[in-house]
Amino acid sequence: MTNLKTAIFEGLLWRCQAHSILNSVPHVDDIVSAICIKINKLELLKHPFDIPQPYSSTLNDDRRLAIYDYLEASTVDKDELQTAVLSPLTKQGHAAFKTAAQVKKDLEEIRKFNKRVIKALSDNGINNFLFPSWFKKIVPSIVKRTTKNILQAAKEGLETFGLVSFAAKLWSLRYLFYLALTLISYHYLMIILQPVGLIIGATAFAMLSSVLFYTFALSPVWIFGWMMLTTFKQSVVDYITHWKREELYQALDTLVSIQEFMANHLSQVIVDISHFDIKYLSEQSKIHFDHLGEFKSKLNQTFTGQKIFGRGNFNLQLDAVKAKIDTQEKQLKTHLKQVANHIALRVGDDIELLEKSASKDKLVPTIPHSQLAKLKEFVAAYGDELAVHQFEQNANPIHKWFSKIERCSRVNNDIEYSFKQPWGGHELRKDYLKGWQSILRGYLLKKETRQGALHINELLEGKIYPTLDQVKEWIKQLEIGGKGDLLLRKVQSHIFKTLNSNNHINARLLHQSHKELVSQWYRCHKVQIKRAEEKINCIFKIHKDDQLLQKLDEIGDEVLSDIYELLDGADVYSYSSKQYKTITQRKNLARQFFENYEGDSSRAIRLLRFLPEEQKSEVLIGVAKKRLTWLLAHLDKLKDPSKPFDDADIELFHDYRLLEASEKFEFNSFVSQSEYFNNPWDPKVERFLDASRRNGLDTGKLVRDYKDKNHKIKPFILHQHSSKKAAICRKEAENLSNPSKRGGIYVGH
Repeated sequence: MTNLKTAIFEGLLWRCQAHSILNSVPHVDDIVSAICIKINKLELLKHPFDIPQPYSSTLNDDRRLAIYDYLEASTVDKDELQTAVLSPLTKQGHAAFKTAAQVKKDLEEIRKFNKRVIKALSDNGINNFLFPSWFKKIVPSIVKRTTKNILQAAKEGLETFGLVSFAAKLWSLRYLFYLALTLISYHYLMIILQPVGLIIGATAFAMLSSVLFYTFALSPVWIFGWMMLTTFKQSVVDYITHWKREELYQALDTLVSIQEFMANHLSQVIVDISHFDIKYLSEQSKIHFDHLGEFKSKLNQTFTGQKIFGRGNFNLQLDAVKAKIDTQEKQLKTHLKQVANHIALRVGDDIELLEKSASKDKLVPTIPHSQLAKLKEFVAAYGDELAVHQFEQNANPIHKWFSKIERCSRVNNDIEYSFKQPWGGHELRKDYLKGWQSILRGYLLKKETRQGALHINELLEGKIYPTLDQVKEWIKQLEIGGKGDLLLRKVQSHIFKTLNSNNHINARLLHQSHKELVSQWYRCHKVQIKRAEEKINCIFKIHKDDQLLQKLDEIGDEVLSDIYELLDGADVYSYSSKQYKTITQRKNLARQFFENYEGDSSRAIRLLRFLPEEQKSEVLIGVAKKRLTWLLAHLDKLKDPSKPFDDADIELFHDYRLLEASEKFEFNSFVSQSEYFNNPWDPKVERFLDASRRNGLDTGKLVRDYKDKNHKIKPFILHQHSSKKAAICRKEAENLSNPSKRGGIYVGH
């Protein structure tokens, strides 16, 4: 059985993946597939909501929201469900540009190159003359090592006996020793070669003797002279190339410092892009590029003497350094390009994570505006065209927001229309819209673009009621080119799906196709709408609470709900067709009703829906003040002073708009400042305050303050009340005991 279940689940998931590949609309199968992989509901709610490969590709953001909507009707805790299903995904790590071994290798190579060039520049050429490179190669390393050890031992021995300075003087006279040695050798060589003179003749022997004398015997003189000439030449070359040599040394130091800069700052990914010091990176990069350009210019500037006397080793090293500068400049550009591409990719990560969460109350933009501007400058300076385009796409949330507008609402199955209205039926995802408000405010640098996007987001939330021209102007500020018309259609479609009694004024923004649907519905229900208007006009003419209650009871809740629904539909039609006459008349009647309202009717709140949305808060404050004043003034006339509030009163004083306008109306302060609260103690007022506490309108502070204020006068009033009552009782007793005052005929005995 388990294997069969597994096979079914895998089949559903593969089917789901096929839907994704074909870009088809998500189906319920997708929801079932994602849930089937987690049979146990407790396992399903583990954080984060994860599906193993290869199924995870099918679980995109739209399906996550669908799963949330699907499970929300269950008994699962909503906070736990939201955390498990809609929580942001874990950030994926980014691979480093270079491994530690590669970075170390590059540093070692540049340092070796530095040492090699410095050694070549400091070499005077004599060693190469006496011991050519081919000679050094054929000498075994053991011979070199042994010779080095012998010389080191000899030096240590001379130091032991204090003969180092004497040996140095002898070493400076070595060529005289060489000359004496060659002359002595020449003398004995001639003696040995005398028999040869008998064979070749005196003339030939004299010539041979002269040749040996000027070559072999005087060889130390020639060598010393050649060394002096080479030293002189090297001195001339050093003098002529002195400044260029210093420039080479500086260039070598710069090459090493640039390589260290690349190793320390350009070889690893940026961990915290929000607070990374991109300004320092830009400044240092510019400085290094300036240094490379400066040394390239200096090393290319040579005069005739440097060209003549600097031939050979010097020019060879000069060319090597210039080639290395070109190579490192390309390497630096490549590293900076990698960092720019990395930033272009990473800058959208936070938007992705913010967008994938449904609860945005505590989330704030993680990249400040100034940091985002610096990142943009860096990518523009060192990134390629693709990186710049990618940065614009990732750092600009408009494109993602534009593609996710459909998610701002969802179908509300609890909404049931009695007259089959083609609009509405969806409810807003307020947390989702709040999240996008944070994202748009945080990631849009241009003020006009940011304001336009925020206005449209508020429009989607139903908070503002602009004209169509204003909406088009906001879309124009977004700078999305030819996609403006498509965005307008999406906004209009969202408004059409979320139209209700609170925002039907936005029906004037609907697309023509939506307006035609509204017009067709209105024509079908025109007679019913007219009857509803007549009934509501009769209600507006009633001001007495008992009469209003009687009229509402006659109509009934179901019929009253139908009236509201029909009139809401009529308002939608009026705004969409720009026929405001009926709406204006009804608003004027409602306004007149509340102007004449004196507080005697608790059900006045039921008629607030006919006022313009922008006036409801102010009128509601006035209704609350008048109603509370009327209740305090008519405590004597209430049937039960301990229950002064009915359901409509409690709904009125608990209205969220009153709570938001606490600086204009606050229940406690209004009651405490009234004359009834500040008059001498009255039991009816105390019962009223106690009822306020029981209904959640007061925490009990009013009752305590009232009792504390009247704790001295209350016994006196009670005593007075008791005395009056006792006097009345005595008087009645006297009347009963006095026959003449009782009335009737007295019969004596």
